[in-house]
Order: sequence, then structure tokens, then C-alpha cells
Amino acid sequence: MLIRSTVSRERNTPIFLLFLPNPALTHPLSELEGEIYREIDLLKEKPVKEKELQKVKNRLKVDSIRSLSSNQGLASMLSYYQVVVGDWRYMEKQLDIIEKITPEEIMAAAKKYLVEDNRTVAHLTKK
Repeated sequence: MLIRSTVSRERNTPIFLLFLPNPALTHPLSELEGEIYREIDLLKEKPVKEKELQKVKNRLKVDSIRSLSSNQGLASMLSYYQVVVGDWRYMEKQLDIIEKITPEEIMAAAKKYLVEDNRTVAHLTKK
């Protein structure tokens, strides 16, 4: 099973996190949903391993740097940070901010934001 996550970049909407699973046909959606909740609960209960966190940080850095390789990518990043953060210059600080993220901060954010009251779930199936 593949689970992809993404963050919205829509203007004038709250930033949100999407989990986009691609389940095997032999597993019901309720089972998949339960697995996602268990992983979220783990983020709240145990700090992520430093090695795993470093892999994510490296991926974020690589993606950020690659997006600057074209004029369109640069324009997209500048406008994104201007709209979301309120300052296009944030792009200059982004890599340093990513590097300073700790497992404890991830736990705290998960406890604060990844709660049932903030959850919207949709099951999309073929007829």
C-alpha cells in the first residue's frame, strides 16, 4: 500500500494535510483508515527517529532547491511564500528553519493539529 501526503497550496484557504492512500483491493477502506490513525497516534506518542527525520529534511531541501531551477519554479516559490507567510524573503530562511525542526516539535504539532476535531475523511470508490 502506498500512502502519499501533501499540503495544500491554495490561496485564501487554510493549509491542510492530505493523506492519499492507494490501497490493495483486498483491504477494506476502514482498515486503511485505521492504519493511518495508528500512524498519527505514533507521531503523538513517540518521537520520530533522528534518521527518519533527517531523510525527510533532506527530501524537503532537495525539493526546495530543485524547484528553483526554473523561472516558473522560482516565481511559484516567491508567490507562495508571499501569500502564505506574508513575506517572499522567507524563502531565504526556509532551509535553516527546516534543519532546526526536532522530533519533539513534530510530536507537539501532531498533538495539537492531528486531532479528530480537525479531521475530514472522504472515501472515494469506483462504482
